[in-house]
Amino acid sequence: MSWQEGLIPCSPLGLNCVVDWGTAVSAGIGVVSIFVAFLAWRTSREATRIAKQQHDEIVRVRLRNGRVIGRLLLHEISNLPHRLESNAKMLAGAAVDDTYGRPSGRDLLSAVEAVLVPLLPNAEKVEERIHNLPNSLSADLATLISHVRDISAAAGRIKENIQISKPAAIGQRTTIIYEGPQGAVGGLLAYIRFVEDLAKSFRIEFRTFVLNDGAGETIIPLL
Repeated sequence: MSWQEGLIPCSPLGLNCVVDWGTAVSAGIGVVSIFVAFLAWRTSREATRIAKQQHDEIVRVRLRNGRVIGRLLLHEISNLPHRLESNAKMLAGAAVDDTYGRPSGRDLLSAVEAVLVPLLPNAEKVEERIHNLPNSLSADLATLISHVRDISAAAGRIKENIQISKPAAIGQRTTIIYEGPQGAVGGLLAYIRFVEDLAKSFRIEFRTFVLNDGAGETIIPLL
């Protein structure tokens, strides 16, 4: 039985032999439904392909931007542990008690002023763009930025408690005395050493990302 026989059960057409329009309409609707379904499937597949292309391009752009930021901050991040170590040594040296049982005011002032020199100035300038780095690196860098700000704030509080008195007569030295809490200097020293450990670990991960692009580029060894 052919499809024509389903629409025209008899022949020839005449008063007693007419087309079964109900069947014809149903068949037409079925064909249209299949065609519409095919178009929907093809449109959906094309939309998925375009969305994947757009996503891949976003990922590539983010990676490129992340590497640019990485190159910008490479020296700063690589040098951070050394600077923190130097600050810790200066602060530890200033913590030696004077005859009054207080840290050496003169040495402490020099140490605090060294700590107050910005540790991550470039990272703070591009803080709003560090999200272009891989998630783990951007989160860890944000944490480091927060820590160095806390270090600077603590050093600033210590400096506020260092009193400088001008000599009363010619030939006398300027008197520099620390009058703040005794535990503040030791607390800052411990905090700097803690952040130094974090910076050493982060430096390795950061340099690996920046200097190894996945194409076999050799990573420059740490000094």
